[in-house]
Amino acid sequence: MHPTPNGDSRLCCIGGSMGNLNDNTPDEIWNNDNYKRIRRNMLNGVLNKECKVCTEQERFNNHSLRLNSNSRWYSTNLPENKDSITACKELVKNTREDGHVDKFHIKYMDFRVSNLCNFKCRMCHHELSSEWFEDAVELEEQSESQPNTKVIQIKKLTDNFDSLIDKMLPHIEHIYWAGGEPMLTDEHWVTMNKILDAGYEKNITLLYNTNGSRLTYKDQHIVDIIKHFPQVSFMISVDGSDKRGEYIRKGLDYEVLKENITYLQEHVPQLKLGIQFSLTIFNAWHMSDFYFECVDKLGILPQEFTINFCFGPERYRCSVLPTKIKNEVLNKWDKFYWHCIRNNLTQLADQIQGATKLLKEDYSALLPKFLAYTEKLDRMREDDFWKTFPEYSDLKQVPYVKWENINFQMHKLDNLIPTIKQQ
Repeated sequence: MHPTPNGDSRLCCIGGSMGNLNDNTPDEIWNNDNYKRIRRNMLNGVLNKECKVCTEQERFNNHSLRLNSNSRWYSTNLPENKDSITACKELVKNTREDGHVDKFHIKYMDFRVSNLCNFKCRMCHHELSSEWFEDAVELEEQSESQPNTKVIQIKKLTDNFDSLIDKMLPHIEHIYWAGGEPMLTDEHWVTMNKILDAGYEKNITLLYNTNGSRLTYKDQHIVDIIKHFPQVSFMISVDGSDKRGEYIRKGLDYEVLKENITYLQEHVPQLKLGIQFSLTIFNAWHMSDFYFECVDKLGILPQEFTINFCFGPERYRCSVLPTKIKNEVLNKWDKFYWHCIRNNLTQLADQIQGATKLLKEDYSALLPKFLAYTEKLDRMREDDFWKTFPEYSDLKQVPYVKWENINFQMHKLDNLIPTIKQQ
């Protein structure tokens, strides 16, 4: 179960909607018609439509959440999975024919009860980042559920959060913290302190997806919390170094990030620290350069660099690039791929192959939309795409409609701009 800040309860962080926590309690949603249908389909080997993001990722050789979860909980190749496999079989046994499950025992917790964040990344939006609010108002792209609220919360859930967590903690085995930015939310720190107070830390593994900008909250330091857990992973979302990274993830101070990475490496020896790189049109050209910087200068293990494909908003797909630049990128990626093969980085090599397949798709018709939107956002944020990404100077030759000549939302641009063939 994955609650989002607007109350939408999803199957997982990228899965389809199961219900809304503003209308029903977690217990009620757990056995509603949607969940029962999902369980019946899984037991019968039927793929659910709510899992389409994972199947799309797998189409590009990416290791999806679906495959990773199957491996983590049910792979017979991992001896440590013996207990979880037994528990999964017990769950199947206790699932009724109609898909109903009597006990609300969640083993994997991924609750995002707020959009509170200190970044406004280019590919994000108001519903997942409070920092996006002012820009979203000017662009008329606020959250549909709460268009006039900067910090969006699931009021019914946050008001009863303590009692819900107390009920869930005895059964939880893994927690995924993401956001917004998890280091800014009360719920994260309340939960972690409850775990330590109850002595559950030895039974729970942790995975953080964070922007890496904060390690403290009020009078607490994250190291003082996670040092008690035997298995902790930190995936830091960053998509480039210095000015490129700071442009894509507005709010990033790259020097502060490097200091925080060093601090974590020195003070939490059991920490598995990685980089989650979101591949977009902005950073396709520099992906391999950034990988080598992470490994050579930041001390990131090569196998802990992960490529996350950006499928939406579609204007940010790497496949929007014109042919000439794509060929330059493909040349760089080919060298990157063979580096991975020589160094037995099989999973990363697979991701590069998937990225290559994605890049070769033709989304060039969206290039004028990308340029118009980028120009507008640059003016609002006092950024400069052309200075930040000089490798894309050829794009200045692409005709596009200036923002000041448009008096409607950007998504309507698709009907205005004719298809531009690959340059």
